[in-house]
Amino acid sequence: MDQPKFQRPEKLGGVIGTPGKTKTIYNHTKDKKYVFMHFTDNVSAGNAARIGTIPRKGFCCCETSNLIMRYLYEKGYPVSTNLDSGALDYALVEKLEMAGLEIIARNVITGGAVKRFGLPDGILMEPPAVEFNLKNDKHNDPMIPLRLFDLFYRTYDQNLMKKKFPAVPNQDELFYMLDVTEDISSHLFSYLKQKGILLLDLKIEWGQDRYGFWKVGDCISQDEFRARETNGRLFEEAEIGTGQYQQIDLAGMTELDSGPFRRGSSQEESIQTYKRSLDAFRKAFE
Repeated sequence: MDQPKFQRPEKLGGVIGTPGKTKTIYNHTKDKKYVFMHFTDNVSAGNAARIGTIPRKGFCCCETSNLIMRYLYEKGYPVSTNLDSGALDYALVEKLEMAGLEIIARNVITGGAVKRFGLPDGILMEPPAVEFNLKNDKHNDPMIPLRLFDLFYRTYDQNLMKKKFPAVPNQDELFYMLDVTEDISSHLFSYLKQKGILLLDLKIEWGQDRYGFWKVGDCISQDEFRARETNGRLFEEAEIGTGQYQQIDLAGMTELDSGPFRRGSSQEESIQTYKRSLDAFRKAFE
């Protein structure tokens, strides 16, 4: 991988909260409307059951996320503003008060979802299958019923949850987040497929801006999605029970995410995968 020049951005303040598994958030010393998001070279899998380091991985994730978030912003989706930070592995993003939830949209069934749902690998979901998870490491980010979010949220340590995630959406706002997440996932899936990239699934987090509006926050990078290069392959019809579905052999596709690390492959394979992924997304959004 090329050796880009790394530097700390100007006006970088102190760390906000506790550093995450793969990112650290810093104050902006002059403009309180923004924060710096540092994408580290750390990588984790299985809810931090497996942790490692991949050189230049933070740089790849930072640029990929900036490309996707800016694209969504230009398309009119409610996403946090992403500006040039002046540093390759830092993003300058709009400050949001984050909610203690994450929404996963699955365009194609693969990975752990195969075992969980009992479906064959590679089944296309139209519209995406959307999961709603509470961010709680102690309970492995449990998937919970949407209408019982308030009950589950308050069942856990309220002081800890409110300190880490001060924004709490109401029922209508939760449905709004689900609708927008589904729309974003479908839009990106259709757009990227034309560019030779199959977006299998992605995770989206939400937060409130200073005016109280809910926006997609955090980032959308190789840490938050699974993707493959299609290599010209197309979906084929597959019969499941009495229905006809579209299915693709994902084994014949090139990975564009953290898959090699999750499987325990060599560091060099992971490095090359992140490089290939960044190149593919650069081309898709050029």
